[in-house]
Amino acid sequence: MARKRTTIPVAEVQAMLQRMIDNTDHWNDPHAYLLDGRVATPAESARMVLASALSSILHETGNYHGFQHQEWLNGGYARWVEDGEPSNNRPYRGDQTKVTYYSIP
Repeated sequence: MARKRTTIPVAEVQAMLQRMIDNTDHWNDPHAYLLDGRVATPAESARMVLASALSSILHETGNYHGFQHQEWLNGGYARWVEDGEPSNNRPYRGDQTKVTYYSIP
């Protein structure tokens, strides 16, 4: 079995982040990021970019082990269960840009 990569060269992280910086022109597009049918706020857009960077680093190093929405972890799941586990759990996940990532121990 191939050994998982636990580090990523700084140059790769730099190049990845530079690509993200270079591709920000579309952020001026009012339809660039839609959340629940509305345009994302600057803070939400920033969180999406940071989440993308973190997710990429975890994937590149073989350490990605999923994510959860923070509201789901902080009471959303319990409210969903109390409400009979409706098929649409989106209202219980809260702000879609606030996530917690897991890495492989």
